Amino acid sequence: MNVALALFSAALYAVSIPGYGLSSAYKSPATLGLIYGIIFGDIEQGLIIGCSIQLLYLGVVATGNNMPSDSAMAGIIAIPIALSQGLDVNMAVAIAVPFGVLGTLFNNIKRAINIWFLHYADRKAEECNIKEINRCAILYPWAVMLVIQFVPVFIISYLGPT
Repeated sequence: MNVALALFSAALYAVSIPGYGLSSAYKSPATLGLIYGIIFGDIEQGLIIGCSIQLLYLGVVATGNNMPSDSAMAGIIAIPIALSQGLDVNMAVAIAVPFGVLGTLFNNIKRAINIWFLHYADRKAEECNIKEINRCAILYPWAVMLVIQFVPVFIISYLGPT
């Protein structure tokens, strides 16, 4: 996969992380199948692969936002690999499952690190340091997300088909 497509995949994953509004659509492998189908010029196969992966996640409920598996990472990694390599649907689903579990691991690591920023913001609130509280709420979690989720998706997307 080329660098531009790997960057696009990583950026699409980063945008889908919050899960609010339009970004929640990017978590759906069916939507991702359409997007990658357009990119690869095979919308039908992209939708077939995306919807097959989506079937795995139809009954998954993220109670309390605790994901049992990450459908966004599963689709973002498996669909372009399957389309670029001409894999059938069964192989695409087989590729998607472990990456869905890996996405959950990355999410849990990110949450464990972000807890530290919450406690740090509490200390800064006692000092009335509003700028640092804002950094703890916005800047630092996004930096952690870039390192823990954007970079691995880029590397996996870039090196995946080889």
